[in-house]
Order: sequence, then structure tokens, then C-alpha cells
Amino acid sequence: DRCGSMASEAAQVSRRCTEANETLHLDLSACGLAKLPDAIFVLCKEVKEDVHTVDLSQNDLSAIGKKLTQFPNVRELRLHSNPLKTLSDGLSAFRVIQLLDLSGCNLTFIPSVVFDLAPLEDLLLRNNQLSDVQHDPFRKLTNLRSLDLTGNKDLAVTAILELGRMPFRLVLSESS
Repeated sequence: DRCGSMASEAAQVSRRCTEANETLHLDLSACGLAKLPDAIFVLCKEVKEDVHTVDLSQNDLSAIGKKLTQFPNVRELRLHSNPLKTLSDGLSAFRVIQLLDLSGCNLTFIPSVVFDLAPLEDLLLRNNQLSDVQHDPFRKLTNLRSLDLTGNKDLAVTAILELGRMPFRLVLSESS
């Protein structure tokens, strides 16, 4: 359900934070957020250590700051369909993260902090503008099982060949 005006957006965020206190899944997707509201850290203060999924997809977020690491035990971080320009290096504080979804964020490069997320198992980078993806930084992601690059139409053949030799599943199309 899409959030509308500022008042309904605030009410929606408040309701979803209340739900997160029970489900430990903070779903703020499709709320029209241009920035992360400070209120979520107050509204979820009792369960900040326990929240395991944060979904901020389909918003208007251009930056994700280190404030988000106030949820230190996030295992899934879904940021797809945001016009991201910046991911804070502070996100490397996520010590148990297993899934990061940066699909549809118009990324032209993979933010360096991604390679500092050692526990990462699944990295979704579908439908971005990635062209030259270096394979060397992926060596740091020793737990990576799957890299999804579906829909990156300008991906260099050499990048695909090098990534194909890495010890994880490389997904390049819907049927891979």
C-alpha cells in the first residue's frame, strides 16, 4: 500500500514500526521516503537489536547513511528501486547481513562498502547500469553464494567471463 501525503506517510511509517515490534521485519517499502525518518529508531527502540529484515525498497532514497546500523543484526537489507547515489561506509557494521538487494537503483558501479560485508551470501544487482564489474573485490566476499546481475545490458563480456570463474552462482538472466 502506497503512502500518500506527509500525514499519511507519517502514520504509515508509525504503523509499520509498530508491526516491526512484533514481526522483527521493518517494512517501509513504497512509502515515498526521501530520507530515513529518525522516528523509526525511537518507535523500534525496544527491538533494534532483534530486527532481522529492513525493507526500504520502492522509495525515493538517494543515500543510505550509517544510522541504519542502529539495527545491527539485520540479515536482509532490501533497497531495490531507489535512486541511490550513496551507501555509507558505516554499513560495514552489519556483521550478520546475508542478503543485500540493490536492484533497480540505477547504479553505474558497485559501492565499495558492499565488499566489506563479509557475511553476505546473496547480492542482487538486477536492472542497474553496471558495465565494468571487476572480479577481484569479490574475493573478499568469501560467503557469497549468488550474484544476480540480470538486466545490466552493458555488462562487459570480460567481466562476465572473470566473474563466471568465481566460486559463487552468477545469474545473468531470468532463466539462470
